[in-house]
Amino acid sequence: MLLTSLAETDRASLAETDRAALAEHDPALLTDIDRAFRASWSTETCDPVDLPWTATNPARGQCGVTALVLRELIGGELLCAVVLRRDGSRQGMHLWNRLPGGVEIDLTREQFTVDEIVQEPVVLGLGPLRRCVQQYALLRHRVRGLLGLPPDGVVHA
Repeated sequence: MLLTSLAETDRASLAETDRAALAEHDPALLTDIDRAFRASWSTETCDPVDLPWTATNPARGQCGVTALVLRELIGGELLCAVVLRRDGSRQGMHLWNRLPGGVEIDLTREQFTVDEIVQEPVVLGLGPLRRCVQQYALLRHRVRGLLGLPPDGVVHA
């Protein structure tokens, strides 16, 4: 199951295993998290390779930093996949999350056009952040602020 939004997810329509994977998370909190990310995306949080950022496609260039911050908030693992254009040329990379129960959460999937195809993912190991350090720090600060969380510290390791 792939969720592209956490806002007002109809749990009754999910498979039983997917409901179980989300059960430990308060639906209202998930909605707040979704809204906090969407309100926090901007030019300043966009991956430089995807600039210029526009409000008409706000998820563009936000996947890496969003997936990292979301993992801090609700746990799980990071998934990474190559994105190809319809002609087979490489567009770039895409990151999203998978919860321990198997539900995948991709808050930025809407950034892609019909001519950009996300390939099969691999689990991304964690290591030091090498790219988009400032973008990550700013998005993390904004999201945590909107959620009323202290600026430092990890909610879920």
